Amino acid sequence: EPRQSLALSQTNINPVLDNFTPTHFLNASWASPPVKSLLGNILRPKDVHAAPTITLHPISPASSSTSPHLHPHHEQGHEHGHHAQPYVITLTDPDAPSRQNPKMAEWCHWIASGTLSTSGSAVGEGVLSNLQMTVPYAEPTPPAGTGKHRYVFVAWVPQGEGTTGTMDTMG
Repeated sequence: EPRQSLALSQTNINPVLDNFTPTHFLNASWASPPVKSLLGNILRPKDVHAAPTITLHPISPASSSTSPHLHPHHEQGHEHGHHAQPYVITLTDPDAPSRQNPKMAEWCHWIASGTLSTSGSAVGEGVLSNLQMTVPYAEPTPPAGTGKHRYVFVAWVPQGEGTTGTMDTMG
């Protein structure tokens, strides 16, 4: 837990999210051009114009501060078959319209729900599939002159019945 908290503190998102102990490493990747989000790396807005592919990897207690160690064991109770875990993905900009004036902080760029599809991989590891858009993906477009923005992906495990309808993003 201390190493995981250290990794989060190095990403500069602690002021954005309440303190928590992550259980998975989230990888967002874009096919064209091929780019990936890493903890704290810089991506150009022109490279992330389409919704990314989301992959989750469990973090073991032995994780270093820079990369997760994947659990070596396989899914138990699912005889090498296919198991689907529901997740909700959010993408927000805590620096809207700028870090100096974040009056629209946590601007929502995306909410999607889907299933974590695994097939013989480590427990909780897989690609999110069958994504249903609650809030359609809005590519990051920080206003000119506002500097670099942080964009925060979070994977949530829904509890209970949840919401099944589409949100009215215009209020």
